[in-house]
Parts: sequence; structure tokens; C-alpha cells
Amino acid sequence: MSLHAEGDRILSLEEIIALADAVAPMGGIASGMGTMTYGAQVVDEDEELSGDQ
Repeated sequence: MSLHAEGDRILSLEEIIALADAVAPMGGIASGMGTMTYGAQVVDEDEELSGDQ
């Protein structure tokens, strides 16, 4: 799942680190430092679809 959003100001390194810390426990990543667009991505593999059972 990916989420991208556009804010009304440029995001700081500290804000992107906070977002990255929030999604890291789920194996996620965050991007967008120094831009008005930021995003987060989390991969969740469905055991049934991937064949792992």
C-alpha cells in the first residue's frame, strides 16, 4: 500500500523521520524531505496469495 499526499509547506527532515519511525515497525518506508509532497509505503504480503502457508 502506498500513500502520497501534498502539504501546504515544505516538510523538514524531522517530520519525515517521524513518519518513517511510524511505518518502520510494519516494514514501511517514508519519503519527501525538502518537498511539499510526502509519502509512505508499507508492503503486506497476503499468505494466501503468495503461497506461504
